[in-house]
Amino acid sequence: LNQPPPTTIALPGREGPERSSQ
Repeated sequence: LNQPPPTTIALPGREGPERSSQ
């Protein structure tokens, strides 16, 4: 099974560049 890259998937509470940026 091909799992999507962590960069595309943003987990709330965990690694969240989008949330961290804002």
